[in-house]
Amino acid sequence: MPVKSPNRKDLVIIPMKGDGNCMFRAISCHLTGFQESHRDIRNLVADYFEKNEERYKEILEDGLKTEEMCEFTM
Repeated sequence: MPVKSPNRKDLVIIPMKGDGNCMFRAISCHLTGFQESHRDIRNLVADYFEKNEERYKEILEDGLKTEEMCEFTM
C-alpha cells in the first residue's frame, strides 16, 4: 500500500540491516540518526515493559509473561 502524505516528496527510504533488529534500528535511526544505537533502544523498551507490566498484561500473547516478553525483546 503506498504511503499517502502531503510531504511525500520529502520522505527518504533508509535501508536497515536485516539482522532481526530492524525495528529497533529504524527507531534508533529516527531518534538518533544512527542505526547502531538499536541495542540501547531495545533495552529501553524491555525496561519499560518490565516496569509497566500491569498496563500490558492483557495484550500480551496467551501465556506469555512480561518477563518472557522482556527476554524476547532483549
